[in-house]
Amino acid sequence: MDPIKQLRRVAVIIVGTIALLAGTAMLVLPGPGSIVIYVGLVVLSTEFVWAAVLVKRIKERAAHASRVVMGRGEIYGNQPFRRRIRSVFSKPPESKATLN
Repeated sequence: MDPIKQLRRVAVIIVGTIALLAGTAMLVLPGPGSIVIYVGLVVLSTEFVWAAVLVKRIKERAAHASRVVMGRGEIYGNQPFRRRIRSVFSKPPESKATLN
């Protein structure tokens, strides 16, 4: 393996791990913990598939939560706000057929 590639991989691992640890600490200390954890996962996803899968899952859940809270889409538009908020914590719908 090329020494430059090895150095890059080690740097990615170190920066990503530090960001994950700092973000985890910020969950109980003052600071934007979840954002720093996400940044750490994005850095690690450049080298590791498991981190890329987590980033993809986080993006999907965030998009679902945004649609629910903002009331966009035909399946959420007519529901009261309190019910939409409750559905943020439920599993995202797979298709329209499962909502009936």
